[in-house]
Amino acid sequence: TSTRTRSGVMDSLLRSSILRFAPTTSGVNYPMMYVGARNTFFCWHVEDNLLYATNYVHSGAPKIWYAVPPGSMEAMEVVWRKNFPKLFERHPDLQYWKTCIFSPMVLRAHGIPVYRTVAEPGSFVFTLPGAYHCGINTGFNVAESSNFAFPAWVPTGAYAIDRYREPPTRDPPLLHDALLCSVR
Repeated sequence: TSTRTRSGVMDSLLRSSILRFAPTTSGVNYPMMYVGARNTFFCWHVEDNLLYATNYVHSGAPKIWYAVPPGSMEAMEVVWRKNFPKLFERHPDLQYWKTCIFSPMVLRAHGIPVYRTVAEPGSFVFTLPGAYHCGINTGFNVAESSNFAFPAWVPTGAYAIDRYREPPTRDPPLLHDALLCSVR
């Protein structure tokens, strides 16, 4: 499968990823380009199927990132539900929507560790499977993002499928078993 991308920045990483055996999906195993503007943000989320992710800032203003370590994923979800019960009553699967932004201080007040980094042009940010993250653009910028997975991710991917089967359910964006059958 060809791994030639728009910019070529992530080609080597994607050639090493087992996602090269999956159908090409923008933003999953084929990078998406993002144009940010001052004070625009990306909401709290984990990557689909609990994949690894990378984001590369090509040019422009920095992006500020906040992240919760993977070991605190479920504790974060408990705090999220506790602080926004009405939202979860209406939308029990809210954590899958990528539509909520709130201060990291809400999490820190409940003992959830939150880390901050600034991605300058020419730098990568990598997120681990199960690491909730969000961020804000400090001005106009252009960034590229993609998911990836190495063989060690396979048990994590199976865990993601188990999570998707429990209420609130969701369809997996990546068919884990089909991927395993196609890995050569």
